[in-house]
Formats: sequence, structure tokens, C-alpha cells
Amino acid sequence: MVGETAREYAQRFWDLMSRLTYRIHHTEHKEWFIGGRLPLIRIPLRQQRITTPREALEQATRIESMVGYPGNNHIIASGASPELA
Repeated sequence: MVGETAREYAQRFWDLMSRLTYRIHHTEHKEWFIGGRLPLIRIPLRQQRITTPREALEQATRIESMVGYPGNNHIIASGASPELA
């Protein structure tokens, strides 16, 4: 969903996965997790070597925390480094 954080998405995803009546391999689980993300998150995740849904969540959280990601509230003064903001 638009405006949903990585952690909110993960919670909703894992809730839905718990309803499955069959088991899936963790590789498919990871692919489904990544595939459900918006392109702004999905594309960088697919460019990385990720092996588990947990790793995908960690990376998605890092991507969201980047300066300039839509929806974050980081304000950078002109010329300031992101670490100092």
C-alpha cells in the first residue's frame, strides 16, 4: 500500500503468509515479499543479493531511511551532509 512503511508491510505480509494452507520455500517467500513492494523499493532490492525475507525487510528499511525517500521527514540544509541532519 502507498505510504506503508517496510515494517507495516512486513507485518501485513507475514500475517497473510501465516494463513497459507501449504508451506513454501524461503526463496519463494522472499520473492513474494519483494514482489509486493512498490517499484521504488522493489527495484533496489532485486539488485542486491538477498537470501531471506528478513534480509529483504532490513534492506527495505534502510532504503526508506535514505534522504530523499518519499514520505520521510529528513530535511537537509543546503550543503549539509545527511549524517549531520
